[in-house]
Amino acid sequence: MGKKRKRQAAENGNLTRFHEAVAKGNGSLAVELLECLHSERKVTPTQLTSALSALGRENKDGSKLTWKGALSLAYKAVEMVNAERSVLGEPGFTALVKITALAGIEENDSSYADKVRALISEMREKKITIKKRTYASLVSILCGLKLTEQVKNVITEASTDKVEMDEESYSCIVAYLTDNDAEESVWEVLDNFRQQNRSISVQMAERGSPLDRFFRKRGIETTIVQRIRKDGTCPRCQLKLESVDLTKEQIDQMISQVEDYFFVTEEQKRALQGLATWLKDLDSNPDCVIDGANVGFFMQRPDLGGVLSFAQIQLAVDACRANDFKNIVVFLHEKRAIGPGVDKLRESCKLYLTPRRMNDDWFWLYAALLPLRHGSNAFVMSNDQMRDHVFRSLTESAFLRWRERHLIEYTISKENKMRLQIPSVYSRDAQKCRSDGRIWHFPIREGENENSSTAWLCCAPPP
Repeated sequence: MGKKRKRQAAENGNLTRFHEAVAKGNGSLAVELLECLHSERKVTPTQLTSALSALGRENKDGSKLTWKGALSLAYKAVEMVNAERSVLGEPGFTALVKITALAGIEENDSSYADKVRALISEMREKKITIKKRTYASLVSILCGLKLTEQVKNVITEASTDKVEMDEESYSCIVAYLTDNDAEESVWEVLDNFRQQNRSISVQMAERGSPLDRFFRKRGIETTIVQRIRKDGTCPRCQLKLESVDLTKEQIDQMISQVEDYFFVTEEQKRALQGLATWLKDLDSNPDCVIDGANVGFFMQRPDLGGVLSFAQIQLAVDACRANDFKNIVVFLHEKRAIGPGVDKLRESCKLYLTPRRMNDDWFWLYAALLPLRHGSNAFVMSNDQMRDHVFRSLTESAFLRWRERHLIEYTISKENKMRLQIPSVYSRDAQKCRSDGRIWHFPIREGENENSSTAWLCCAPPP
């Protein structure tokens, strides 16, 4: 075997061992092999990020490596590959933040909290998206080092970076404040939680959880209620839950995001202006917007030759009228507007045809949001759960709250009868049910599905 082939074989062997080390979470070996790869050829940014992530997952059970040692190896890898950190994206920076936080807790050294903030500040300067998991590490070190005032302020700090913290971070904060005689601050934490998280996990609802410990310390009982009554009454405390809609700020933010993220080119901006003008010229704001393609293709399988059913769209219009909707607008892509069904539809409702080369979802979403800005209510009729990339551009908590309060789903029976599933009179959202804050309700979810359970956690004084 020639020298070149031997060198190539050695490089391939080190690369294979590197990937194995990363997969096993053996960060120290990954960095060692990264050094070998660096001497053999240029290391990619992805490999550097993988090594840092492995260090953040270093198996402590049999490892002699301290978190301080892991941090030292992390910076060694960064210096070796990319000293100015120009190629270090969000995963790499977040791994550095996590290792720094764990080292600070291990060393019981508050200066590490400043180092974590410096890394987050660097991400901000480099215009790198800061995520929930980045702030989770900051929360862990602030709580771990008992920096109480900083713990109280970290939620506001995250909001300046447009980060909505997850349940785990909130749970950590509630636990720390409850256990360190600062539980008065938890009320404000819960107010922030309900704005950003609509429900709690089964674990958060369990006896002994941070939430349970806090309420019981305040003389408030926590009880799991299997189902809220149809009128919104809780069978445990007899209080009625409310319909929680978007705030004015959230409405304006969502409309701005739709305008800025979806309508980018001059052609798209002209199309948006055309829609805004058309809506303004209507006699009144739409109260129901129908996703024509979703309804028209229901059970039609266009991939197998199924065609748009104008009869089904008409069925939807009639069902909306039967449910007291008066100002109905159907949105349909202009390429679908073929045949006599279009004229019949125009006679029964307002019809807006969206332009070619543009996603019709953008238009009906905008038309459903705009009335909210003017104090009117508007619903969208569609079975589209809006989970694709288009809707992931929107702020998660606000979008999910809007979808829960404004989306009408439907079914069509074999007898061609349409049944609408109109949002209930109360929101499936965490709610403070009394002005003094002593009665709260939290919907409980199983897994990631917000609607996976009908159970609620009722937090109320003893009867």
